[in-house]
Amino acid sequence: MFANFIHPVTGEKRQVKIGLSWTLFFFGEFFGIPFFIRKMYSLGIIICVLNIVHIIISFVDDYYQTKFLVPLSYGEIGLLFVLLFQGNKMTAQYYLKQGFRIENDDELVKKQVKIAWKFTDDVFVENNLKEEK
Repeated sequence: MFANFIHPVTGEKRQVKIGLSWTLFFFGEFFGIPFFIRKMYSLGIIICVLNIVHIIISFVDDYYQTKFLVPLSYGEIGLLFVLLFQGNKMTAQYYLKQGFRIENDDELVKKQVKIAWKFTDDVFVENNLKEEK
């Protein structure tokens, strides 16, 4: 099930899946490409920096590898699980901050958005706004 986002001024549309974010879980650590696709550039840059640090540490001597690489790896695995469970909610919150609103007439989608993401009624596009476009 997907929540459809629309920007009231530009008319740009985007979709966010309600549920687990398998894309971010499997590909989120791959230089942050899913974040760049979702236009969440700051998170994409943070993931890129983490990957570059990981690569640099893997080329230094063994002392620094055991001291820094193992905790960094565990941290990245933990980050992947956070992205699995919270990635789509983070994306939806980012879109709302950018001015998007949820455009779903289906009551089931509205109910799922309220339950899964704990959003209120003010994030949905009003009917009179949709009729103007």
